[in-house]
Amino acid sequence: MPSPDPLGELTAKINSAMARLEQDGVSAAEQAALKGALQHYFKGRENLLANKLDEATAEIKAGDDDRASANAPAAGAGQAAAAANAAAPAAGAGGAGGPNPPGPDAETPTVRDQLADDPGTSATGRPLSQAGLFAACQQLGVGAAEIWAVVFTECDPPYSGYFRDGRPQILFERHIFHRLTGGRFDSDNPDISNSHSGGYGAGGAHQYERLKRAMALDDSAAIQSASWGIGQTLGSNFKRLGYSTPRDLMNQMFASENQQLDGMVREIRASKISGALAAHDWKSFASVYNGPNFAVNDYDGHLQSWFAKFTNGALPDLRIRAAQMYLMFLGLEPSDIDGMWGKRTRAAMNQFQAMNGIARTDTLDEATFTALQTAGEAVKPAIP
Repeated sequence: MPSPDPLGELTAKINSAMARLEQDGVSAAEQAALKGALQHYFKGRENLLANKLDEATAEIKAGDDDRASANAPAAGAGQAAAAANAAAPAAGAGGAGGPNPPGPDAETPTVRDQLADDPGTSATGRPLSQAGLFAACQQLGVGAAEIWAVVFTECDPPYSGYFRDGRPQILFERHIFHRLTGGRFDSDNPDISNSHSGGYGAGGAHQYERLKRAMALDDSAAIQSASWGIGQTLGSNFKRLGYSTPRDLMNQMFASENQQLDGMVREIRASKISGALAAHDWKSFASVYNGPNFAVNDYDGHLQSWFAKFTNGALPDLRIRAAQMYLMFLGLEPSDIDGMWGKRTRAAMNQFQAMNGIARTDTLDEATFTALQTAGEAVKPAIP
């Protein structure tokens, strides 16, 4: 059972540490400064965690209420439509949704029920939610800054788990396709099947053109040869990460950033590097998550830089970030999908408002966000 006074326990431990420091000749002034700084830091963390818990609980409760409404008898056409919309995200819980991540976690099934998505034959790129972010932090034992550091290092600009057309960010790896197919397609298709890595070409839609060509040759090997989504989860790891098939992994990546982040969490836990992430041992983390050649692209340096940015500055606002994603799907240009309110995001929002007869505002009001969400979630690219 958690301590009723965690800050009191922390203070006692700090006082004990101060006594030991005094024995080592550290001045009283230095001790007092250190004690105050530590208490301020941990009190801030305690308040932040309490706020995140409240937000995640409210979001999960809202999802439960929506599902309860969806199962209730409809009183009219409007309620029937609302029920159908509310039921849609929950339809995949226990169906298309993948199994629990490796390792026991008593609260994980409840959270995963809330996050489950059933992409069916087409999917909406649903933005990362507070519940999804909180679940990742909980499972890895890290804060949001660590999660965002990995995400922004892995994702290409504009730092979304999805391309502008609503399909997941992917990078097709021709050397993996070569390995999985025994090189039998190399001679006729050296750009997508090759013993040497590289040859990526342009990002975005071009990567799906390469994937489509490879799928025509070997569907399963092609899916396994791409890295997917917000954490660039490699398809060939599907079995180790608990997905039933390569296509199961791909379907989840199409469904939502929550599922994409879940894939990243599975990879980190299966690779036993959550401790390195929590300790900010960037080199150890990079050597496993990115591979032994991580230093070539300064992968550990990028992790450290992004972590410093998010530790010393603001974390992405998930509501603003969701709006930015919807604006991007609609062909508007909000700049980076970074959860930060700026001139370009406001200009894109004002353009959307003008196009849809919504009163112009300088901030993201509820009416605009709701309209954006409806329009953005109507973008449903077909799954290959």
